[in-house]
Amino acid sequence: MLNLIGVIVAFAIVIYLIRRKFNFGLSLIVGSIILGLFSLQEIEFSEIPKAFIEAIFYHFEDQPLESIITSFDYQNLFSDTIELALLMTFIFMLAKMMQETGAIKKLIDSLRTIFSKGGALGIVPAIYGLMPVPGGALFSAPTIDEEGNKFNISKV
Repeated sequence: MLNLIGVIVAFAIVIYLIRRKFNFGLSLIVGSIILGLFSLQEIEFSEIPKAFIEAIFYHFEDQPLESIITSFDYQNLFSDTIELALLMTFIFMLAKMMQETGAIKKLIDSLRTIFSKGGALGIVPAIYGLMPVPGGALFSAPTIDEEGNKFNISKV
């Protein structure tokens, strides 16, 4: 329960700092520190520097390099890469087809009836982000592009 409170407090503080024109990166660091402090009941304080060092330097669980290289499955890696490339291509094609046929405009119009002005800008990536597929950002980008044009938002 304390972790959930920590997440809520961290989000609130990050949003507050960003609204006060505080540095975005530092706001996220402050939020992560707050979240870490609320998570201390789950981990010991002495584990934090160890996890930090392991996150900076890749950790191989003290295995010799030869065993890591020989156990690496190159064939599976090749098939996974091809599968991911095809999946991303098909997601891009679906997004382009929806853009060309006007399905994205219908989606935005229906979302506009539910959410306030500009609410679709935030809700569309959130909904697509909940889908358990890679390429959610690739799929939501044309939708956000369409809605952003209405508010004259820069693409950069």
